[in-house]
Amino acid sequence: MSTKSQTKSGILHFSKRVDYGLLILGELVKEPASLRKIAERNGISFYFLQRVAADLRKANLIEAVRGQGGGYKLAKSSGHVSLKQIIEAIEGPMYVMPCIAHGSNCSNANKCSVRSGLGMVNNLIVDAFEHVSLNNLVNPY
Repeated sequence: MSTKSQTKSGILHFSKRVDYGLLILGELVKEPASLRKIAERNGISFYFLQRVAADLRKANLIEAVRGQGGGYKLAKSSGHVSLKQIIEAIEGPMYVMPCIAHGSNCSNANKCSVRSGLGMVNNLIVDAFEHVSLNNLVNPY
C-alpha cells in the first residue's frame, strides 16, 4: 500500500508548454519583447521559452523583430488569435480522449457506449476554444 497521498483532480489543465505559450503571447500583446526579457520578468527558463516560441513562430502566431532591441511581436492582432490556435500550435489537435482522435486504434471503439458522446463533448470544447481570442484572455471584461 502506498503511503503517498494522491490528489485527484477533474480539472482540465494546460501543459507547461501551453502555459508558457500563453505567457509569451500575453506579454507580446502589450509590446514586442525579447524572450530573454520575458524569461527574466517571469523567472522562467529562457531555453524552454525558445522551444515554445519556435512552435508559435512555425504556426505564424509570432514573428521576429530584427535590429537593436529586437525580439518578437504578434504576427496578427490579438483579436484574431484563438485559444484553439495557440493550443494546437504547441500541442497539436485537441482531443478530450485519445480514442476521439482520427485513426485511433482503440480496441473498444466499436463497442464503447460513450465514444460518440465524448466526441460531442470534444466538439463543444474545441468550438468554445475557437471563440476565445488572445484579446479575450488578456482583457476578459
